[in-house]
Amino acid sequence: MRDPVRREVFIYTDGGRILRPLLLVQNQRLVLSRQHLKKLKVMMSLHGAGACWTYLLKEGVVELLGIEEEEKVMVATTGQDLEKAREYAHAPVYTHSEIDSSFLLGLGAVMIPFLQHNQALRNLHQSEKHCRQAIGYYCTNLWSRADSSAHHLFYPQKPLVTTRAADCLQKPELMNGQVAIVAIQSFAYNQEDSIVMNQASIDRGLFRLVLRASHSLFLRFKSARSFDQ
Repeated sequence: MRDPVRREVFIYTDGGRILRPLLLVQNQRLVLSRQHLKKLKVMMSLHGAGACWTYLLKEGVVELLGIEEEEKVMVATTGQDLEKAREYAHAPVYTHSEIDSSFLLGLGAVMIPFLQHNQALRNLHQSEKHCRQAIGYYCTNLWSRADSSAHHLFYPQKPLVTTRAADCLQKPELMNGQVAIVAIQSFAYNQEDSIVMNQASIDRGLFRLVLRASHSLFLRFKSARSFDQ
């Protein structure tokens, strides 16, 4: 990361750093051109998506930014932001643009159908802690992980409505929640959050889950016969 004010350059080489892919912008226009798109179409059919991504990085169309670098850039959410910036002289000078506006969200949040119609708190509940609000299998390597706490639904189902990100991910085993039939009654059993569930559905495994938790234990030996636990 370059700091022009202090005239310093910071280089971080530790592993596991989160990088964010962004499209480069010059003079309020994307560096990505129609020639790039035509070549990507040919490369996709011949060499696959990996070669296309490497080509974009080498051509300077896409740049991977770290957390510290994001503080020094101006990111446009959509192409409309760049169009408005070209029309107004006092518009902010953008340096990068999102590949898609949905990339502002994480993988857990972008899988929520009708995200914009939910309360922000509900979206946070579903996104954090492995989608606690709509529990499913957030990973496939359960036995090689050491999470402090995790919830796993026994029989996750694909929702009736999905998102574009879910279709691109193509991982049906990572879906959250189950499809249940709900009857809303206006004059009975509607006190606050009270519900009545079908016992037969519960017996067949509806909403059955397992909670995995990691605990630590410290033993301090005082002598050969006594110790503190």
